[in-house]
Amino acid sequence: MRFTCLRCFLAFGLLACLLAPVPVSASTGSLASPELAQVSLRGAGGYRIDLFGVIEGAHSTVTVRVAKGSSSADYATRGTITPTAIHASFGKLGKVALRLRSFRVQHARLPKKCETRGSSAVSEARLGVLAGTFRFRGEGGYTHVSVHRVKGGIGEWPAIFASHRKGAKTIYFCATSAGQGPGPGQPRQSNNAFLDASNPGEAISFFANTEPESRVAAGEAVFIASVSERHGQVKISRAVSASGPATDFLFDHALNTATVAPSAPFTGSANFQRNPDGTASWTGDLATTFLGLGEVGLAGPAFKASLKAE
Repeated sequence: MRFTCLRCFLAFGLLACLLAPVPVSASTGSLASPELAQVSLRGAGGYRIDLFGVIEGAHSTVTVRVAKGSSSADYATRGTITPTAIHASFGKLGKVALRLRSFRVQHARLPKKCETRGSSAVSEARLGVLAGTFRFRGEGGYTHVSVHRVKGGIGEWPAIFASHRKGAKTIYFCATSAGQGPGPGQPRQSNNAFLDASNPGEAISFFANTEPESRVAAGEAVFIASVSERHGQVKISRAVSASGPATDFLFDHALNTATVAPSAPFTGSANFQRNPDGTASWTGDLATTFLGLGEVGLAGPAFKASLKAE
């Protein structure tokens, strides 16, 4: 996964363009694809918990996202979404069985640049109170929530998020280096690079990046670590991110060596070394703590690492 993809996915304006809406059929009451069911609330321990479901073709995916600070965990499973209800089972972790009991219909017009021929320029969503059961408990009880009534909505993306557009900002997960020359004996920092270290056997990945197409302050580096697993029908994807000065990501002009030492929630550091035979080593005590999983090492012989120019 490249940072350009992450940046595009998190830019709501582009997301709305990609998800060109088709209104709900008044005659059949069927949901057009894609649509969204969305609920947000606060879980134990100060965690934000978002429940959302997306219909894509014949299938519906329901996800519980838990987030706090720069850490997040997504729990996704197959579910059922209708124009007024959302249902899904997360096994031992919880269940969702919510139905809109009272709601208002909200419409939103797409920006001109997002309109596509053959699609409606106006999206529709039903916003109100969902009643039933929403129960979730993270591994080890790091957070939990249990409600029987909650505000939310079911409908098309632009209409659901219309009230959040004002003042919204695009989020970028990339940065450019400062362009300052290295000090005596220090690796060069004026290039941009992308470092990827992954452990396919455990589905653990680590990314460190500086990128020239950034719109955030120069002189920063960005780090993202992720781990994924599957428990029965539930896919769990956890991520941790951090940003810091360019000195947290040092690499030479030939891209043969690099050192990363990100700030919290990461600990330790790791070193990349390209060997004469074409292999590469990724060593160190770099680690981080993932929600519901605990501390995980992000360097060692099990990881395959690469360092490329951006």
